[in-house]
Amino acid sequence: AGAASGARGPRERERAAQMLFEGLQVPAAFLGRSAPLTLYASGRPSGLVVDVGHGRTRVIPVQDGFPDYRASQEWMFGGLDSTDVLRRQLLATDASRAAASLDDVRQIKERIGFVPLRYDQEVRTISKRPFLLHDGSTVHIGSERMTCAEAFFHPRLVGIDHGGLASLVHMAVMQSNPDSRRTLYLNMVLCGGSTLYPGFVDRLHQEMQKLVPKGVPVNISAPANRAISPWLGASMLAGNPGFGGSWITSQEYLETGPSIVLRKCE
Repeated sequence: AGAASGARGPRERERAAQMLFEGLQVPAAFLGRSAPLTLYASGRPSGLVVDVGHGRTRVIPVQDGFPDYRASQEWMFGGLDSTDVLRRQLLATDASRAAASLDDVRQIKERIGFVPLRYDQEVRTISKRPFLLHDGSTVHIGSERMTCAEAFFHPRLVGIDHGGLASLVHMAVMQSNPDSRRTLYLNMVLCGGSTLYPGFVDRLHQEMQKLVPKGVPVNISAPANRAISPWLGASMLAGNPGFGGSWITSQEYLETGPSIVLRKCE
């Protein structure tokens, strides 16, 4: 038995239950939501989950374990898009041969990419760094290694018409209950592999300070294992002795069918 975090809509969740019980024939299962599971992994019942995933970025307020999807914000830009920004940037440089291999581009992004605190200043002074490609040749990477990350905060720099991550976070908070906004600003939790960029936390904090009301503190939690936070939260929840009554058993599934996931896992 285990807890899963990936399925989104009702049909997806029903299909996930069908796969678990009919395909894998598990004795029991529970489908959790990724945002509450992320907070659970960090020991928080309430907070604001900033999830920068592979193909999209989501900001989800959670109150006492329940996601507020009315206030949630979504941007169809994620790690894959950041990689593509880097690839396009490399094509216009002397390091263009690096763009021929998506794996090389991804490795450049993950190993030497970073988020600048002040892009306009650092782009003028950044030095090129050598990078060994998979074919054994070496290329030298300059500002491209920070532009791919800067796109999360200043997307118009790379031709994307969007206000960026900080504005997305601010909109989610402002759409939430006014009484909960301070709690959300104090309990922002990062999730997803793209938040691992060096400098990501400091830059987001700097951008948020420009948007929050004067005197309102901002606290951003960035767990070291945040690339897999929902799965860690699911593992912790599955191992909690008090969680036993929440499982969907195989017998319940046989009696009710896939729709039981919509009743027991909301």
